[in-house]
Amino acid sequence: MNVRVVIVDDHPLARVRLKDLLNDISDITCVGEAKDGETAIELIRTLQPDLAFLDIQIPGLSGLEVLRQSNPRPLAVFTTAYNQHAVRAFELHALDYLLKPFGAQRLRDAVERARSLLRLEQRDSQFERAELALSRTGPLVRVFVRQRGQILPVSLVQVEHLEARGDYVALWQGTRSHLLRARLSELCVRLDPATFFRIHRSHVINLDRVKAFSPYDASRLQVELETGKKVVASRSRSVKLRQRLTL
Repeated sequence: MNVRVVIVDDHPLARVRLKDLLNDISDITCVGEAKDGETAIELIRTLQPDLAFLDIQIPGLSGLEVLRQSNPRPLAVFTTAYNQHAVRAFELHALDYLLKPFGAQRLRDAVERARSLLRLEQRDSQFERAELALSRTGPLVRVFVRQRGQILPVSLVQVEHLEARGDYVALWQGTRSHLLRARLSELCVRLDPATFFRIHRSHVINLDRVKAFSPYDASRLQVELETGKKVVASRSRSVKLRQRLTL
């Protein structure tokens, strides 16, 4: 499959070298370049590349901020001479972190990882379209997640609670979790409101999987789930939860 990439680096020679290395990899198309953060965000928004190579220390916004603010957010490989930003990069779900100067094989490995993920995302999209077609008249009843190269269905009635993790949602089934590439706010509009309740900006509970509700302090409720896990509702959501439970 062809992979469309953009290169973000303020050094012209670095951009030229990266393009030369990419030219030796089949089915790669460089669709744009940027030398500063603001231009990079607009480039990504306009071109919607599959993969972005981002230097971190660039004029204006850093490469990290470019990825954080990009919408839609492409797969990202950071290319930098500094290793101290690696943790923050992977917190943003960066695909890879290449320390300059990196070689052709290291770059090829990163591209192949991106290609594999993009193939899976295409398969995900096919499942999501089918799911949407089947659920237009009602709430979402299952989602599909990636696990070890496979696409697995997850029945939402078996999910105890959902937890936001950046651009992903952790679906908890007992002590196991599955990562779904979606924002919690986007998923909430598809959930059955009779079953699922958002108790915090980062947490949604399955009311059918609740063991007990109890006061946490003067204004907040604590939810104990079937597995014994306890989650505290925010103050505003505690008010709505009390109304829901007629407490």
